Amino acid sequence: DGRILNRYEIKINNKSSKLKRYQLSVDGLKDAVLELGQKNPLQVDPESSSVVLAKVVSRNPDHTKTRTYITFVLQDVTDSTQPALKKISVFSLPRR
Repeated sequence: DGRILNRYEIKINNKSSKLKRYQLSVDGLKDAVLELGQKNPLQVDPESSSVVLAKVVSRNPDHTKTRTYITFVLQDVTDSTQPALKKISVFSLPRR
């Protein structure tokens, strides 16, 4: 069907003494769908970490490129005064 899927392992650390909920999203790829296999916002216990296995699916990739830079955005929804954390990564496409 022409879709391209890339998998990512994302580690989220909660260094606070309170339960945190984070909304994870992806930017930079047209028509991209983020699949987490769990509820989003993500819940991370106090003073612990969580590993998220994320899939980014492109339904209409630009086949003129072999890679596209994407940005994962993690927003703390329990404290909206905190700025979103952003991490740049690469979405790879097969060579044609």
